[in-house]
Amino acid sequence: MTKISTLGLLSTDPVDLMTGDIVDVTRLMAGGSPLRIIINDEQAAGAKTIANRVVGSAGSGQLLRQRLAQAAPEVAAGHLVDAEGQELLRSGDLEAFLARRSVICQKTIKMHVERMAEWGARDGRSIADTIRSAAW
Repeated sequence: MTKISTLGLLSTDPVDLMTGDIVDVTRLMAGGSPLRIIINDEQAAGAKTIANRVVGSAGSGQLLRQRLAQAAPEVAAGHLVDAEGQELLRSGDLEAFLARRSVICQKTIKMHVERMAEWGARDGRSIADTIRSAAW
């Protein structure tokens, strides 16, 4: 599920908050997980969900929150943080931020899966083909 969620986060072509370039997943993967934690407090509601992760190299915790809160709207949107989410980060309402971002993440990941899935496509040989080849 984490891999699918990460692909959903990447589907928005996020810009690395440190470099300003499109996130280079290959480079990030060389250093381990490409996911960075936004809120370090594991007791916060939603802290253990994908809503508390972004893909990038901008560190984690307070530094990452500051970068997201101060990013240009289009850059923040690439990380699934809208204007209201940025305001919640600036005000320090972290649980409300995670609740809001959770909804956005769920929609984005669902849309990505729907777009990439080949619903109705054959995912293997038909039963008739299998029976015919077994009969030979």
